[in-house]
Amino acid sequence: MRSNFRFVVPSLLVIAAASCSQQKPAAAPAPAAGSGPATAAAPAGRGAAAPASGTVAQGRGATAAGAAGAPGAAGAPGAGGPPGGGRGGPPPMTPEQRAARRDSLATLRAATTAQLMKDIAGHETEPAGTVFKNVQVLKSMPAGRFLTLMDSTYGRGLGRNCTDCHVANQWASDSLPRKKTARVMTELVEAVNTTQLTKLPPRNGQTARISCITCHRGNPGGPGQALMP
Repeated sequence: MRSNFRFVVPSLLVIAAASCSQQKPAAAPAPAAGSGPATAAAPAGRGAAAPASGTVAQGRGATAAGAAGAPGAAGAPGAGGPPGGGRGGPPPMTPEQRAARRDSLATLRAATTAQLMKDIAGHETEPAGTVFKNVQVLKSMPAGRFLTLMDSTYGRGLGRNCTDCHVANQWASDSLPRKKTARVMTELVEAVNTTQLTKLPPRNGQTARISCITCHRGNPGGPGQALMP
C-alpha cells in the first residue's frame, strides 16, 4: 500500500505541474486585457496623436478661413444685419453713406416740390382735395401745406423719394402699392393724434403728437436703425 501511495502521489504532482504549465500561457492574456496592452497601446496612441494634431490644425485652418471670410460673409446675400443689410440685401450703410443718401433724396424731393408749387401757384391756400386729383385723406388741408407735408414729413420721415409712392408726372395714379400703404398709415397717425394722445396731459402747453419719423426714423426699410442723426 505504501509503495502504491508513493507512486500515486508523484503522478498526481506531475499532473498538477502539467496542468499549471498549461494554464500559465492562458494567464498571459490577462495582462493583455489589463496593464500589458495598455502599456503597449501608449505608443500606438502617441502615433495616433499625430493625425489628431493634424485634425486640430485643419480645424484651426477652417476657423482662420472663417475669420478671414467674416467681413465678406457679413455683406454676402442672405447674411443677417441691420437695416440696409437684411436677408438678401446689400451690406449696411456707414453713417457717411446714410447722410449722403439722405441729402440726395432731400435734393430730389425739393426739386419736385418746387415744380409742383409752381404748378399750383395761386391755389396754395385752397383745399388739397380740390386742387389735386384722387386725394383721399387730408382733403381739407391747404394744397401748399399738403405738398410741404409730403416732402418734410413723409419723405424725410420714411427716407423716401416722391417716386417711391407716386408715378412721376402721374401723381393721381394708385398703381404703386406704397401709395395705398401710405394712406393707411396717414389715417393711423391721425387717429393716434386725435383720439389717443389728446388724453395725455399737455406738455409745455402742447398736446403730444406723432408723425412718420417717430417710428421710422428716416429708415426706408421700416422702423429700425435711424438714418436721421
